[in-house]
Amino acid sequence: MKLIIKMLLCFALVGCNSTKDVSEKVESQKEVEVTVTDNGLKSRRVKEVNKVTTLPDQVQIGIESIIGKDNNVEINVFALNKLPIAGVQIEIVPSDLFKIDSVSGGRCSDADFTLKSNAKGMMLGFSMKGNMIPVASNDNPKDNLLFTAYGTALKNVNDASVALETVLAGKGGAKISTVNVPYLWNN
Repeated sequence: MKLIIKMLLCFALVGCNSTKDVSEKVESQKEVEVTVTDNGLKSRRVKEVNKVTTLPDQVQIGIESIIGKDNNVEINVFALNKLPIAGVQIEIVPSDLFKIDSVSGGRCSDADFTLKSNAKGMMLGFSMKGNMIPVASNDNPKDNLLFTAYGTALKNVNDASVALETVLAGKGGAKISTVNVPYLWNN
């Protein structure tokens, strides 16, 4: 009887260790931006910032920015990883917002990864030489871009939530758990 109670307590404290049941904690914080003009007038803008908390073995991945001009877009994808990455498979969701023409640059290129993409938004990165993307240098997404996807916007939308479906591989091809951070895109 004591063994059953201990097992139930452990299960309740630890939780289910399923890859689909990845819990994430989002803390909402307010960030105040103060602008001072030449004549000394101050302007304050308050914006809410969501901070995502990950487990030690999880990789936080998302879109750092979407830069658009006319219908052309550059989508900067970041990863904050504490484990080396051997391969990436990323899809943009929803798949009908962008047509991806190419993928290049970032930490994937630095690690001499082969980068491939298709028009529907599937992007792959891997090394035939066994190279790996090193651990993130800090917690700033802008400093840890995996690559930039180039393409065109297929729809003119306002405030669309854009996310990434990801599969990351670590050493020996082991799957790495991820926490995906959605991006609010205003075309």
